[in-house]
Amino acid sequence: MTDLEFIPAARPLIGDEERAAVDAVLQSGMLAQGPEVAAFEREFSDALVAGRPTAAVNSGTSGLHLGLLAAGIGPGDEVIVPSFTFAATANAVVLAGAVPVFADIEPDSFNLDPDSVARAIGPNTAAIMSSVPASERGAASGIRATFTNAGMSLSIGIFFSLMIAGLAKTLPGTLSAGLQQQGVSVTDAHRIAELPPVGSLFAAFLGYNPIGELMGDTLQQPGVNASVLTGKEFFPHLISGPFHSGLTVVFVAAAAMMLIGAAASWVNPGRVVDRD
Repeated sequence: MTDLEFIPAARPLIGDEERAAVDAVLQSGMLAQGPEVAAFEREFSDALVAGRPTAAVNSGTSGLHLGLLAAGIGPGDEVIVPSFTFAATANAVVLAGAVPVFADIEPDSFNLDPDSVARAIGPNTAAIMSSVPASERGAASGIRATFTNAGMSLSIGIFFSLMIAGLAKTLPGTLSAGLQQQGVSVTDAHRIAELPPVGSLFAAFLGYNPIGELMGDTLQQPGVNASVLTGKEFFPHLISGPFHSGLTVVFVAAAAMMLIGAAASWVNPGRVVDRD
């Protein structure tokens, strides 16, 4: 078997300045806390977090644990972590009372694979932990894209749900009255108006008049003004009022969510992102 050169996981760079700093601590007689720790916390706070209070910890594991607690991670939560990582990554999640969920990495960058993260996301997912060095931060954009796609899907679902709820309140009465004005019997008008509004909503988006499909053979009954009902003006004019009502529901809900988000941001102390 050929001997392979040992590649250290991390090679420390220790020079005279570092040795002098350690020697000063040893000579001070205070090996824990002391003025050097206080000075480090103060300089770190001023340089990186705009003067906000900071606390030095004894290890990277403690730092990860403290960060998870500050983010509100606790029992019942799941945290996605890379499968290729130091044990402290998952240990910190367990110390916080949460469950680590492993996702695969990309073989070229060793960062989390966005597709694997997407598959690992579940109803209890509360956070994603991934170490992304400055030279590889472009790889993290895939993670952001994963959340953007998930957020867009959720927002679209909420939009259509609220829109349909708004239509369901006003479209049946408007549609029934409009059909009766064009010679459709009360019974048939009510029956057609009670159909789910989903089809009418998507027909409006597609610029299609669904009245012919909704009425079927009823369109051929005597006295029914089929040419008007299937024309280009009846359905757009008919649905404009209910559509406006649906949009009102959507915009009111959006405004409420915006206010909730603004309130949450107001009470949240915020996070500092390294701009390098």
